[in-house]
Amino acid sequence: MAESSEPAHYIVFHPESKRYALPVWATALIGDRRVDSWAGKVWVDKPPGNEDPFVLGSSWAYSYCHATQLRRDPRPTGEYVMKGSSILFCSGDLGNEGVLAVDTIFWISEAHQWISAGKPPSRYSRDVADRTDLWGFHLRFGGQFGGHKGKYTNEAALYPQPDDRYSRLPLDANGERVQVALKDLSFDLRGRIIRGLRDQKRPIRLSDADLRSILRFVQDRTAVAVVGKTVPNDSTFTELRMEKDTGCQPCQPKTKEVCC
Repeated sequence: MAESSEPAHYIVFHPESKRYALPVWATALIGDRRVDSWAGKVWVDKPPGNEDPFVLGSSWAYSYCHATQLRRDPRPTGEYVMKGSSILFCSGDLGNEGVLAVDTIFWISEAHQWISAGKPPSRYSRDVADRTDLWGFHLRFGGQFGGHKGKYTNEAALYPQPDDRYSRLPLDANGERVQVALKDLSFDLRGRIIRGLRDQKRPIRLSDADLRSILRFVQDRTAVAVVGKTVPNDSTFTELRMEKDTGCQPCQPKTKEVCC
């Protein structure tokens, strides 16, 4: 049987200094019950600047943060980031303390290729024309507009999806990010995560089995899952968004702390 391409999955780490515990109004799942006016807090990129992954609105996207360290380009065989991939965004600082603090589970519905370095995918032409929040706080940081080279923008698969493969922001019974102790993971996976954290917090590629193992722990500890239509409910966050930013400089793998 001929080999074919498969979705690649990753853990991507953020420094705590770049995260913001944001009060929001959102669509959430509490158990199996959907709540369209849920109020609570989620963890997002701290403004001003590039918010990546962008999860504040009815359409979520991921384009730049650590993206050059992922297998993104299509290939006839092997794994790359594509429809069906899952990216787990976690705290790098808490990872160094022995836990995966998962703020975002990002299942990809489509990987949209940029038209050129300065032209976002046609899927987002309306956002560009209307200067939506998705444009102003995320897409504009690619190509000629910001420090990142625009190449692919990954669109989130949002609830509902078959087999629970929908993007979500998982929270525990205390309203905090769901945490998974590294010691609870297999020896091999734990070792790869620890080595990645020591190596400038590089993304960790996950097999299907790795991903299933982590998601089982996350699901068992999730009390609330924010699944879409996420609206900020915090005046300080709004004010920070309006401050002048200097753009988002490309991540430098040899520096001590990357930009995102």
